[in-house]
Amino acid sequence: VMIQEHKRGLSMGSMKVSSRLYILLAIAAAAFCILLLIAELGLSHLGDLQDSGHKRETESAEMQVAARLGASMYQVIADSIINRDLTASAKDWSEMKSASEKMLKRAEEIADTPEEKQEVSKASEAYRELVKIYESKVLPLLKVDAELKEIRVLDSAMDEQVKLIDSQFTPFARSLAA
Repeated sequence: VMIQEHKRGLSMGSMKVSSRLYILLAIAAAAFCILLLIAELGLSHLGDLQDSGHKRETESAEMQVAARLGASMYQVIADSIINRDLTASAKDWSEMKSASEKMLKRAEEIADTPEEKQEVSKASEAYRELVKIYESKVLPLLKVDAELKEIRVLDSAMDEQVKLIDSQFTPFARSLAA
């Protein structure tokens, strides 16, 4: 008889109504806290996804500009050939070179897949080759006021490097936008 009374003491049926309400309230509060925690974790994850997406979009926009790097450099080169103002050209070239090197460094920081790293590496190689052709071959010809036909011989080599720079950055920028 005592065992049966003891077992009955543990059931909800033998508890006071107020005790039952407190237990149900505690269970409801615990469930509410768990739901709040789950919602907070979900929102935090969504915030991280949004931040990541924004970062990638910003990087994509930067690399869209880099996709025109070769053409921008060639514009400075062409201006120096056409105008033959070596002082202004030296200033413009210095600024373009500085901006280009920053852009290439930024691209190296952004690239995170083997394909992207390879594209940036190829663009950097083409950039260095374009700088080499211009500084070691074209500028000396400009300084001695060489004929345009002598400079034209180097133009196709520079065009090739410009195309290579731009063609490497274009898929890189697209991959960032995807």
